[in-house]
Amino acid sequence: MGLLDGFEVMSLAPKKGSSVLTVSKSNIRFNKATAAELGFPPFVKMLANAKTNQVAVKVCSEKDPAAVQFCDSEKKQNYAIFIKIPALLAEFRRLLDFGEAGIEYSMNGTTYADEQAIIYDLNGAEKGAGKWTGKKKKQSEPIEAERTEE
Repeated sequence: MGLLDGFEVMSLAPKKGSSVLTVSKSNIRFNKATAAELGFPPFVKMLANAKTNQVAVKVCSEKDPAAVQFCDSEKKQNYAIFIKIPALLAEFRRLLDFGEAGIEYSMNGTTYADEQAIIYDLNGAEKGAGKWTGKKKKQSEPIEAERTEE
């Protein structure tokens, strides 16, 4: 038995981060780490397993009938990925409770690199209030005409 038996070489590649899926009534959002973990694919398909209450995103070709445009190349993808396809949103509304206004669900995914897929367990989804991350537009107040008393 050698001194270094059981040891493995540590990876020098930077960690890509953890995939996060956030779903609200109006959109499906994947963080940039999701694109990195899948290799920045231009197209994916969404899958659901109602029995286990899980969803998955899997890399596919543009020719797949269920293909959804996903992300840009690694150099161009600088932001989260938003999907607003009504049929997919309806599926998520079937799987998650959006009874209250402004609710969103967020969950981490488990990456299966060999399958080019990430699976999200909806049972572990964190329910919270939607967060506005963009800049708020300054709202101008109505200008009231000065009244003169006569």
